[in-house]
Amino acid sequence: MEYIKQLADISRTDNNNCALNAMAIILNKPYYDVYETFKEHGRVRGKGTSVRIITTALNVLKQGSPEKAINNWQMPTKMKVSLAKFAKMYPTGRYYVIKSRHALALIDGVWYDNQVPNPRAYVKYFFKVD
Repeated sequence: MEYIKQLADISRTDNNNCALNAMAIILNKPYYDVYETFKEHGRVRGKGTSVRIITTALNVLKQGSPEKAINNWQMPTKMKVSLAKFAKMYPTGRYYVIKSRHALALIDGVWYDNQVPNPRAYVKYFFKVD
């Protein structure tokens, strides 16, 4: 299982920000823009975030505004499969993956995360990001 350690928040001043880190990487957006969007939708600095806030932030960041996002809303797909198997199932494309209490990005079969992912950990939800 290939892995690249990448941290979008280069200031390292925020904790429990894996959802923001993965979002900035998968959407190729500046961390600050992602941070502000999450904040606008209820995330508290230094705290983790819910799947609801992640879903809202992803849709708004992809579409550019809440008004545009509402017309093309994407919901997460629920799945229970290991990270290693998920990477084999989806060797190409961009995926925002949520596992228990953590989020990470999969781009063309390579995991991007701020820590070494456990290949046996289970995917709970994912978004295919175009």
